[in-house]
Amino acid sequence: MTSKKRKQIERESSPEPRWFVSQSSQVMKLAARFKKLKYDTVNLPKSAFLFKVRDIKKLNVTFEEAKAETEVIPNIQADMKNLQKYIAPNFNYETISSEAFNIAKITDITDGRVLTFLSKLNSMILNCRKTISFVYSLLFAADLDNYPSMISIRPMNKLVINGQEVVTAQPGFVVTSKKLMFVIEEDDGLKNISISTGYGESQIGAEILACAYTNRSQELVDEDQTIFAMRIISAHATFYKAIIPAGYWKDLDEGFPKEKIVRVTRWPARNGKMSGYNLGNPKDRQNVLRIMAKIRELLLL
Repeated sequence: MTSKKRKQIERESSPEPRWFVSQSSQVMKLAARFKKLKYDTVNLPKSAFLFKVRDIKKLNVTFEEAKAETEVIPNIQADMKNLQKYIAPNFNYETISSEAFNIAKITDITDGRVLTFLSKLNSMILNCRKTISFVYSLLFAADLDNYPSMISIRPMNKLVINGQEVVTAQPGFVVTSKKLMFVIEEDDGLKNISISTGYGESQIGAEILACAYTNRSQELVDEDQTIFAMRIISAHATFYKAIIPAGYWKDLDEGFPKEKIVRVTRWPARNGKMSGYNLGNPKDRQNVLRIMAKIRELLLL
């Protein structure tokens, strides 16, 4: 074999140049990252009501216990004058949860709106499927469907990740006013109330993000958003305050966020199926109405 032929064979069988190997390696790494992002995105539920704790964690959303009410509830003065009548102190949980409860036999209350409120409260305690009807009365009692605050029932919202439409959300109620939002979800709208979903918190977290994304799309520039939320399950009310930093959306536009965190603080602090303010209890009912009045006051600012 001639030396010329030998050199040609050596060139053909020799390893690829280093620059080629390096570029090939980078391409493979990018392909692997894209595949992982695509895999994660595909495996994220397409609807908020399918979310579990592991899913909401992918979006860097954390639920935390508040150490004090003021960490969640606006620390402002609110007029309770029109809400006092709904407290109905003579009607405790034992009375209002009775199957023998009869609104027609009540003689010491003449206001029809209060009687309707109590009747729907009784129905909710006896049958959680009636919760949405009670929540509707509660929101109207708190005067939240009065401009500039307005109630939307089951509004459709979408959360887009990496330029793809990924999650749809349809909260029970959303109260909007200027740049603030108040998301309300209840028994019938929460599709999975178990420990695997944080007793519905995973769904609520996804709904908060979807509502915030909708709100963001209507603004010219990204800015921090504050969204309030309320969960009612088994006649127990829990309140939330979510802080969404402006930089979170930039992360989300490129994939799952890695640095920016959405913190959702809960009050009362404990989370469970029977935690929160018991609306059948007059004192707890007063607290819920007081908090609703404060949120209403903040929405008006």
